[in-house]
Amino acid sequence: MFLEVVTRTYKRPTWLGFNQASLRIQTDTDWKQTLLVDEAGIGCAAANARLADFEPAGDYVWVLDDDDYCVAPKMVETLRRVTVMHAQPPAILMRTIDEAFGVLPPDLLWQKPPVYASIGSSNIFTRADVWMRHRAAWATGRYAADYDFIESVWTEHSFGIIWHDLIVRSAMRISRGEPETIYE
Repeated sequence: MFLEVVTRTYKRPTWLGFNQASLRIQTDTDWKQTLLVDEAGIGCAAANARLADFEPAGDYVWVLDDDDYCVAPKMVETLRRVTVMHAQPPAILMRTIDEAFGVLPPDLLWQKPPVYASIGSSNIFTRADVWMRHRAAWATGRYAADYDFIESVWTEHSFGIIWHDLIVRSAMRISRGEPETIYE
């Protein structure tokens, strides 16, 4: 399998349904979605830490949480093309968008080292072996462990990372680990 989409989910059935529907319209179907279900409400930092134990089955890994959705129907197709053109790079960075933060990374930071709060988990597509080498960075115990992971990958692979200017994800809501029922 080419791409494994990892989705952390906590009591957000409507949002998860929308998330999954956004993936089903991909033009390239060589992907699978793995759900990491939180039944207890462990919170963002603990949900991040769970990713430190995750072992991907796909060639590349992408984190798309249940309160996010894919906005690019040709994302997998594009990702495959980019990985072939660049001989399976360690990571590919793409863009995301949401109401609170706008486009990430913003133009001023595009193709520059990662900056805290200007890049997130859905910006990076990571080759499985690179994920395994850097996954411990998810276990920092911080809400911003996604930044810690990206920074770890960047530190070792900055010259091999490919930047592809495509918006791939949008947020339904920045829910910070809360179930969707509090928003109804």
